[in-house]
Amino acid sequence: MTQAEIVYNVLMLSLVAGEIVLLWRLKTQRPAPMVAGLGLLLASITFFGAFFNTVEGFGKFRLFAWAVFVHYPLFLMGAACVSFRRQRTLFYACAALAACIGLVGLDAFLVEPHWIEVTRITIPSSKLQGPVRVVVVADIQTDRLQAYEERVLELAADAQPDLILFAGDYLHISNPALYAEQKTEFNALVRRSDLDAPLGA
Repeated sequence: MTQAEIVYNVLMLSLVAGEIVLLWRLKTQRPAPMVAGLGLLLASITFFGAFFNTVEGFGKFRLFAWAVFVHYPLFLMGAACVSFRRQRTLFYACAALAACIGLVGLDAFLVEPHWIEVTRITIPSSKLQGPVRVVVVADIQTDRLQAYEERVLELAADAQPDLILFAGDYLHISNPALYAEQKTEFNALVRRSDLDAPLGA
């Protein structure tokens, strides 16, 4: 987690806690309008906080993902707890929505970021003397190289290809200095990943 993410999360969690305390202290018998208003306020602040932040590229989407999949479900769970005795319908609605968003968040944070899709296709051709194994590496789409990207190139090397095609869409960074740094790191990663193909890369 970057420093910008830590600061953003602390601020947003403070806002969520403040809104829940406000809901609890108001003790209104019909909290639905207040929950809706505070939810809209939280959504607005998290959106503007994420997209008008100084972080680059995918960093903005990571901040927004924190808001959608962590801060908002926490707010909904707090709202559900506050409304349990006052308005059961609101309690069930908030709890169900928090659970649904939480399940999607588990997939978004714990499954998808580590999911590498390998697709194998056989294309018969009378123009070839024998089989040719082609590996296409594409759509890594990152703003910082980590173990995931290393694993992608390991899988490509493990396939023992005759030809490697790099189809692009690897780095998503708008800052020229950061892009140059990550480009150099990506180049070094490719060179040390033992990608060797008789017909070239």
